[in-house]
Amino acid sequence: MKLSKIMTRKVIALKQTESLYSAINKFAKKGISGAPVLSSGNRVIGVVSDADLTRALDVVTPSVRITSSNLFSLAFASLRSKKEEDQLREELKEAKNVKVRSFMSKPIIIQQDASIMDAIKKMTMRKINRLPVVNGKKKLVGIIARTDLIKAISSNFCDGK
Repeated sequence: MKLSKIMTRKVIALKQTESLYSAINKFAKKGISGAPVLSSGNRVIGVVSDADLTRALDVVTPSVRITSSNLFSLAFASLRSKKEEDQLREELKEAKNVKVRSFMSKPIIIQQDASIMDAIKKMTMRKINRLPVVNGKKKLVGIIARTDLIKAISSNFCDGK
């Protein structure tokens, strides 16, 4: 089965000129954990994951080390005083000056005519959770996540027992 049959076509993407602040808001509001970064020609030039966001946040919020916490929420639970909240709020203002291009990862993409097995192999080898799907001109046409693969395997290959 080709990825073009199971991929998500409506992709939430970022621009390289968007801010860290904008990316955080987009991830939170859309409930996503990763997004491709697109050029003006709709070509994939990078990828941002929630791990990339937390690493970037560590730089702009030195009073809270998010990546050193076992759980993301523990970082915010540690903000016990109004002073600490105000300090974090002030540090987060810097997130409006940090651009996506400065913390995005190199993109790992897959062609739309690739198979489910191709995607599984690539995700497993690269230890990633999603792949931007591109056409022959390397323009974004969709995205495939591990959950999409699980749904496809379940509906097409499992007999429901």
